[in-house]
Amino acid sequence: MFCFIVFILPAFFDIPNVLNENYLEVSGVVESWNYSNEDKMKERAIGIIDEKTQERISVTVYSKGLHKGDYVRVCYLPCSKYGSIIK
Repeated sequence: MFCFIVFILPAFFDIPNVLNENYLEVSGVVESWNYSNEDKMKERAIGIIDEKTQERISVTVYSKGLHKGDYVRVCYLPCSKYGSIIK
């Protein structure tokens, strides 16, 4: 039941967002990151301090290692918080 609520339900709610291309975007500095196997492309949870609002946004991206202080721009889905690094 836990997996359904945490993973499946948010992905289900993002279907209309994908169909309507309703993505959110955040630009800012990486505050927290998963740095294991930095040279390997893998799913990583990162925290970004939004440069506009100064809020901390947590997203999951598929990338090589990121470091604290790196500037990134991420496009992500609002419910599941899965995204892609744009810059």
